[in-house]
Amino acid sequence: ATAGAYKYMQSQICSSAAGQYDELMQRVFERFLQKENESVKQAVTMFLQLLEDAKSMDVIQNSLDMLIQRMGKQVDDAVLLSVVRRMQVLEKKSRTQTNDAPPKGTLPMPIHWIHFVEIQPHAAPHVNF
Repeated sequence: ATAGAYKYMQSQICSSAAGQYDELMQRVFERFLQKENESVKQAVTMFLQLLEDAKSMDVIQNSLDMLIQRMGKQVDDAVLLSVVRRMQVLEKKSRTQTNDAPPKGTLPMPIHWIHFVEIQPHAAPHVNF
């Protein structure tokens, strides 16, 4: 299938207000990553679409980990920043008691992502991991 077909399936068919189809969205993304003729740029574009549509922090976290594996254990700073911002928004929303609140995250904090952040040479000791 073409990249457009995967994108349509992921963002139109699997997208939902409360995130009940986010796991299916993640499976579509995983299948897309398994295609051999897709570029890293296309993989990142698909991930950013998932990031925009997904309501589950667990799905976002797992999908980013898959993308990192596909990219040779690297990630662009802008992508990582987008993920952190989106997860912050979802975390705040998950604390509300409304019907459209996203599901609460169940995975541990992804501290393994910290090695993607470059620590400045003169950082304070409590900042240098």
